[in-house]
Amino acid sequence: MSVEAIARMGGKGLSLDYIPGGIPSLTMDEIMGCLAGLDRGPELLIRAAVVGQPVMDELYREGFHLAVRMATDRGWRPVKGKPVLRNMAAMAIEELVAPGLHRCNACRGTGRRVTGPDKPVEECSRCGGTGNRPISKRSRAARCELDEASWRRVWEPRFQHVREAVFEWWEHGCRHVRRQIRSDQ
Repeated sequence: MSVEAIARMGGKGLSLDYIPGGIPSLTMDEIMGCLAGLDRGPELLIRAAVVGQPVMDELYREGFHLAVRMATDRGWRPVKGKPVLRNMAAMAIEELVAPGLHRCNACRGTGRRVTGPDKPVEECSRCGGTGNRPISKRSRAARCELDEASWRRVWEPRFQHVREAVFEWWEHGCRHVRRQIRSDQ
């Protein structure tokens, strides 16, 4: 298991430090076993981000279906001929699964910085502790084939809802894995 994957599983609010010996003692097979009974979206997210399985196409499809359900429930009108919902879901997924794409240069993706010798480790002020550098609104708009004004006015708040839902998948998946690990001890 990669160090990045371990860090993401134990990230902000998702600490797995109660496990004797720490996460490195878990094998990929044990993590896969912990995914039993998990909803498909969170399962695929954990499989892609932690286990490193090549399930991105299926994960993107699940993310797109999530975005379509949200759009339908909330009355969002799609932009004809533009992959807005598909790409919003993909951007949210990539923030978790491929954080190196947008890794913060200041903290090197850790979300923490040491400001000097004999000083405590602090949350990175540049990325706000996420480990990812901020992605410009212009870049997000271009990814969805929209102009920046339309993105800022209409689609950015909607993207934040989709992003939060994908992050809820992640949190749900991590909680599920933690419960499974506890029950196996």
